[in-house]
Amino acid sequence: MKRIQIERKSKVLAADIAREHLSGVGKPVIITDATDDWPARSKWTFEFLRTAYGSDLARVWLEIGGGPVKVTTLSAYINYLDTPLAELPGIWTSTDGRPPHAALGPAGVPFYLTGWNAFQKDPL
Repeated sequence: MKRIQIERKSKVLAADIAREHLSGVGKPVIITDATDDWPARSKWTFEFLRTAYGSDLARVWLEIGGGPVKVTTLSAYINYLDTPLAELPGIWTSTDGRPPHAALGPAGVPFYLTGWNAFQKDPL
């Protein structure tokens, strides 16, 4: 496997990226300041999400892509992130919506938030 040094750049123009990195065989680049001006960088704090969307239903998994699903609220999940050994409130279901048949995972195993459809329901 051939390894190459990946160049880091800031304050670049889109045309320069297209010419130097996207044409031909392409050359990877890390753009270090690409998101600096995005409002989300300062607006999307846990407190903002909890206040604005805390009542939204969210689904969390013990394992990504499988196993039982816990339905909770976004606010409860954000609170859980502060104290991950605490119990996350919610209702366990299988991925098909029925009660789970198997025993659930051990306490202290982290949950993965993969089922909050923020951009479909709530335009940020």
